[in-house]
Amino acid sequence: MTIERKHFRVWYIGTHGTGKSGEAHALATASFIRGVGQVHVIQEYAREVARGRLNEKTTLDVQQRILLGHFVAEQDLAEDYHVISDRAVCNKMYADNKFAGQKDYATQLRFLDNVCDQWMLCSPPDVAFVTKMFTTVDSLVPDPDRSSDVEFQKSIQERLIRYLHQKSDAGMIQFPLIYLPTEFPKAWPSLCEALCYGDIQLYRPLNMFNGQEGKLEQWIAEEKRKHPEPFLAKYLPKK
Repeated sequence: MTIERKHFRVWYIGTHGTGKSGEAHALATASFIRGVGQVHVIQEYAREVARGRLNEKTTLDVQQRILLGHFVAEQDLAEDYHVISDRAVCNKMYADNKFAGQKDYATQLRFLDNVCDQWMLCSPPDVAFVTKMFTTVDSLVPDPDRSSDVEFQKSIQERLIRYLHQKSDAGMIQFPLIYLPTEFPKAWPSLCEALCYGDIQLYRPLNMFNGQEGKLEQWIAEEKRKHPEPFLAKYLPKK
């Protein structure tokens, strides 16, 4: 589906603790240096909204406020800025994880599902990058708000991946969905920049990734085969 717009939208989606915020800021910096104009990163404000009621402690009202807040912020900011979001539909997974199957919450969950469907169909990103748990990490950095339980983190990831597959099969996802390779998290900024703009200017060249450049170049080549046009090149200033 092609949507004409003046400003790009990019999503980073994944379970907590997988580097979404850092990746969003990295791409925002790379984009700004290339001259696209102002880029606004919509970071999660779940901590402020939830006030300690996150992850296992969450309530459905909290998850609803977080999800709708991100949706409204994106629609508002996209009128004047390029937008990169580090959450998007991710928050729905936390609501589903705790309340799915409970009849008392079925109506609210259907409402959130409809919001996400309309968000993806009517205001889709130019590309969404999926961050997954690193293959070399077996613990999370202690966080006063976020759960440090790796099993809980994994359960959210598994639920999100199932959700994305289901929505893709149902035709709800009509935008490029790129699953970043978990074995090369340090290369993610370079990979995202290459796919968005066709080359790498700001971040480390692939030949600096410990002899893994062959695998990285192969990954990029395969993604470019699926998506020949760089996702954000059309937003670059005309020369």
